Amino acid sequence: MDLNATGHVAVAVNIETGKVFKLGKKAQHIHKKYSNIRKTLQKQGKFKKLKQIKNREIRVIKDLNHKISKGIVEFAHKIKSGLRLEDLKGICKAAKSSRSFRYSLNSWSFLSA
Repeated sequence: MDLNATGHVAVAVNIETGKVFKLGKKAQHIHKKYSNIRKTLQKQGKFKKLKQIKNREIRVIKDLNHKISKGIVEFAHKIKSGLRLEDLKGICKAAKSSRSFRYSLNSWSFLSA
């Protein structure tokens, strides 16, 4: 399973059939939507509303991650297979990137193991 490949939260492959499942494309859209809302609210100085929006985004993404991880586990159980995850230790520190890409890199939807 590859995490956050091509803008998806997870990409899973069934080795027997070679079928690829790309999950969570919606997460990138949610992050961009709420990022734009927060930027507007911050310029207006509405910090209480800004905090509410930030908390809403966290809840939406957490729910989406839960549904994706549950779907992956159910799929693996159905085909009687295991899961293998890539090692992402230190990925945010190691990657040197431009300012525009930094937000995308640091707003990944991490699935907790």
